[in-house]
Amino acid sequence: MPNPQLVSEHDRIIDAIILGDADAAEQAMKAHLEGSLERYRDLLRNNAR
Repeated sequence: MPNPQLVSEHDRIIDAIILGDADAAEQAMKAHLEGSLERYRDLLRNNAR
């Protein structure tokens, strides 16, 4: 089952691109990458125990 947070992040990126809003697309992509990095860090921390 897809992660709802990831789906929402991807939706924001796609919506901004469809609307032709480069600034919003950039911000959405940055937020997505930062969130992904944090999720991967959490995953690694939890599996290191």
